[in-house]
Amino acid sequence: MSGGGIVTALHHRIRNGMDLQIGDTPLELAAFDKPHRKSAILGRDFPCTRLETVASEGQNVRAGQPLLRDRDRHDIVFVSPLGGILTSLQRGPRRAIVAVGEMGKGRR
Repeated sequence: MSGGGIVTALHHRIRNGMDLQIGDTPLELAAFDKPHRKSAILGRDFPCTRLETVASEGQNVRAGQPLLRDRDRHDIVFVSPLGGILTSLQRGPRRAIVAVGEMGKGRR
């Protein structure tokens, strides 16, 4: 930085890069070893959306099936992360959706 509040930029030029050895196939992740049995979608995780339900409580849903959508922008859809029965639909003040719970069949 030079005097008088003038900022000078530093430019770096890389002439020779490293040769990275990347394997043929990616490693398998151990994060999804066990099948999930429960999942939930929380309304607070999606601010600035007004959610309405597409599926009803007690309905049998498949993975990827729409559960919720935005009231104003119908192209924004929230889908089921796993297949199973939609167990709970919790509403808060002014009938805003707080949480949607789902009991899975034990599959991914």
